[in-house]
Amino acid sequence: MQISVTTDIKKAQKNLSLIQKRYIPKAEVKALNWLAGDIWAANKKATRQVFSNPTPFIEKSILYTKAKMNDRSIELFWRDKAYPIMKAQIDGGDRRLKRHEQRLGRPYVISKDAKQNKYGNLTRATYNKILADLQAYRYSDAAQNTKLKSQRYSPRSGGGQGKGVKFIQKKVNGRLMVFEKYGGKRNPRIRPVLVNIWSLPNYKKRHPFYKLTRSLVKRKFPRQFDRALRAVMTGCLLYT
Repeated sequence: MQISVTTDIKKAQKNLSLIQKRYIPKAEVKALNWLAGDIWAANKKATRQVFSNPTPFIEKSILYTKAKMNDRSIELFWRDKAYPIMKAQIDGGDRRLKRHEQRLGRPYVISKDAKQNKYGNLTRATYNKILADLQAYRYSDAAQNTKLKSQRYSPRSGGGQGKGVKFIQKKVNGRLMVFEKYGGKRNPRIRPVLVNIWSLPNYKKRHPFYKLTRSLVKRKFPRQFDRALRAVMTGCLLYT
């Protein structure tokens, strides 16, 4: 999911002198890079509006390439790991299974009773501990190896009962849930952490990535190009 921006400056060249036309390539590069910064900032702001409390990873996941003299274009894109999340918000459609859901074999939502971080998520360490306790990894030491993606493994029914096991899996009213054990030996209790949902949620288009980018190109680039041309000519003439 990316967008490339190139410009058509034929109209701008009609009223320029031959001397001015010499500086057009440099001015176009400078203006495109200014434009890239503006589009990046606007999409970053839009991301904060789409997500009520986005993680720094999501907020900083949009990147761009700068224009050069031999390639007068810019490109905006999302980091690979953020792509599935942002694609659902930009294009709409069904959400993909997350890594822990692929291991557990079904989609889940976080329970309101679970301990969450300030972004409303479980920590990576918590997910790793859940997968290890439910034996959703192939090897016993796989809790330290988060790159095992070659095959889906079904978690052990009910979870482990051994020493150090913190998470268990049970069915409640026909719905599979992951529980966290807490309270110690004197007051053993459990609370729901993950709740199985019957189907993946379907997202509507919420992030105006394409519309916002095209609007900024149309509205800002002509003025930025004029400013860049004056800046390039002034700078060149000072040293000629």
